[in-house]
Amino acid sequence: MDEVKDEPMSPTVERANKVLMERHSSSSGLPRMLLGLVVVLAALLAASLGVFAYQLSRPQAQQACPAQSNLTSTFRAWMAQHGQAYATPAEEAAAFAQFERTHARITAHNQQNSTITLGHNAYSATPFSQFFHRGIVPRNSTTAPRYYNSSLAGGRRLQTAPASKDWRTEGYVTPIKNQGQCGSCWSFATTGALEGGYKAATGHLVSFSEQNLVSCANIGGCAGSNLDESFSWVASNGDATESEYPYAESIDGQNDPTLACTRSREVPFVTTQTYYNVRSTDLMHVVGTQGPVAATISVSCCPTNNGFQSYRSGIITSSNYNTPEYTYEGWGGWRRQLQSCEPDHAILIVGYGTSGSTDYWIVKNSWGTTWGDAGYFYVERGSNTCLLEQGAVMASGVEAYTSGR
Repeated sequence: MDEVKDEPMSPTVERANKVLMERHSSSSGLPRMLLGLVVVLAALLAASLGVFAYQLSRPQAQQACPAQSNLTSTFRAWMAQHGQAYATPAEEAAAFAQFERTHARITAHNQQNSTITLGHNAYSATPFSQFFHRGIVPRNSTTAPRYYNSSLAGGRRLQTAPASKDWRTEGYVTPIKNQGQCGSCWSFATTGALEGGYKAATGHLVSFSEQNLVSCANIGGCAGSNLDESFSWVASNGDATESEYPYAESIDGQNDPTLACTRSREVPFVTTQTYYNVRSTDLMHVVGTQGPVAATISVSCCPTNNGFQSYRSGIITSSNYNTPEYTYEGWGGWRRQLQSCEPDHAILIVGYGTSGSTDYWIVKNSWGTTWGDAGYFYVERGSNTCLLEQGAVMASGVEAYTSGR
């Protein structure tokens, strides 16, 4: 057998074998090898943790983007629904930021066990301080209230109030109106009572003019007034119809020349012989037997956290009622800090009922049909929630102002 001869190794292989033999034969090389393995393992572990952390972060990022996108889509749909447009990108961004805050408040509230539900409306992108214009100011304290006696009228006993009443179903209530950015709620409450009284007297439902009261009565205009002065003015001067003197919204009712009293258009149509303040103990009887009644409430406390701005449905109860902390526009545009609940808005009570164990009032507002339950809201009855039962006023002896009408 031929002898097998080893072929010479290449210089590269020879050097590699030499290094390997030195590492195996030297006890001092072992720590260096272990250190190398530790470094490699540490690098692999760090890489694995980085990948793991990245995977964890990806679902969160993917969830945040669609949520933001969905809210933007909701805002765009809201703009289209309410005909909202903004002059600059900055204005639109500010509106979206407010819409986002409103949306968060609505979502958080509706997750609670509450008697009311909140929802978006035409005012969702408006800060509360700009949205709410105080429309009720204190009545003249030197004039004593003239209370209605519901136990006797003309020497005979009045009819008994029914267990429930809704004057809307009997044609005593005109469609929902909108006061806009004007503190003229007092005029809408006044005309609502006149409309119901005229229906009772004549059988005809006629919409009466808020603008006549705002422009011609000179008792506060868009800066707010009170129901006593409003009814007193109507008793002396009468009121025009809505068609003859339509409403012209203005933010500044004191200085806007378009809201100057136009006597040529102010043709008296209806009047009231007198008016009465209504005690809380008589309120159900008066609403149940006489017709819709004007009243005042405290929007600032009804319910808390400016929730009234986004009210959608349900009965506002005393559990929703508390003193907030916020600023709002007051007389002449100056701002004040509310320290306690007080009447600041006027509405129309159009009926009452009972749901389960809760008695409630049916209340007509003047903020359009996108607000509330198609413009209406419901308040717990018998507890003076929202101060609703302490400032009611009714018109008495509503009749045509002149003959031949």
